[in-house]
Amino acid sequence: MKISEIIHIMKQPVENIMDKFNKNELAPDFASRAIAFAIYRYQNKISKDSDIKDKNNVFGFVDPSTGKPLTFNSIDECILHFIERKTEDEKFEQVYHNLYKTFNLNRFDREFIREKDGNVIDLPEDKCKPAVDMYTVKTPDGKEINKTTNLEDARNEKIKVAGSVIYNSRGAIVDGIAKSKESENIVSTLLIAGSKVVANNLNMYYKLHDTRPGRTISGEYYLFDGKEVNGRYALCLKPEFAGKEPNTVIGFVNAKDLKK
Repeated sequence: MKISEIIHIMKQPVENIMDKFNKNELAPDFASRAIAFAIYRYQNKISKDSDIKDKNNVFGFVDPSTGKPLTFNSIDECILHFIERKTEDEKFEQVYHNLYKTFNLNRFDREFIREKDGNVIDLPEDKCKPAVDMYTVKTPDGKEINKTTNLEDARNEKIKVAGSVIYNSRGAIVDGIAKSKESENIVSTLLIAGSKVVANNLNMYYKLHDTRPGRTISGEYYLFDGKEVNGRYALCLKPEFAGKEPNTVIGFVNAKDLKK
């Protein structure tokens, strides 16, 4: 069996599983890992053609009591078994990234991200919040009023100026609504993966479907995959991140801002 056949066999069942789960219940790289693991097990003769074709066992899982390959009603069921087992394999981890690049498996991860409402790579607040947060109060025009590590003090300052906004140390809005600013930016004439974006108060959205920008950005950024989705492009911080791991996406910008 060719590797391309394994990928073809896995594609629809993996999509079926992704449809069943909430976007936060599966890792952003679930699809690529599942397919890469099937390829890895086949290349190392852990799974065989007969296991895949006759038993729907794409990973070559065996019954520990008999040592014989397990039989599944469908490949979907086999993948669910893969998820439930939380299978760990150090040798697989060593070759995963090579398989990921060789067989362009990131296309399946990106498809998962785009199908779901929002952006699955967003980290929960408790995982990105520093031990001591700094809150900055700004006027509607972006002028700094005060900085403090006490949120209540920041809110007291906010009350004094109508329309002011409180930002945390990551630039996210904690209280208030940011005034949308006109974006001034220069980009490569080719909107492709890795194109540079020189931003000057460019509106950035944390999630693909957010209706208001989460913050404005300035400086150099890069298009993640150069593909317009929902009228927006994904950004990453370095050109070498482009088109690779989905978790390097930092946010989204409006396509119209890049086509002036």
